[in-house]
Amino acid sequence: MAHGIIATVPAPIDMYQAVNAQLTEQEGAGTPSGLLVHIARETSDGFQVIEIWESKQQCDDFQDRVLGPIIERVSGGQAPPREEVTEQFDVLNFFVGTGATAASTR
Repeated sequence: MAHGIIATVPAPIDMYQAVNAQLTEQEGAGTPSGLLVHIARETSDGFQVIEIWESKQQCDDFQDRVLGPIIERVSGGQAPPREEVTEQFDVLNFFVGTGATAASTR
């Protein structure tokens, strides 16, 4: 079953951009195995990331093996625990329109 997360992080958007830059540098331009959708947006008190994964196992593996260490480095060990900022859910339905393309506005 597909797995979704919504991470609402009370940190400056600069943190998201720094994590994203390191992730791109470390992992290259490719999409992590199992990631179907990644959406990031700025909020009034930080940023929010919404992702859909093929499975919870792939999501957890990526967060533990790749993303977690990058967040620790970028935040200087000051990032809130994942459980405090992340809502997880089973995806009931998911589809992508035919005109969908990757986009970055920053």
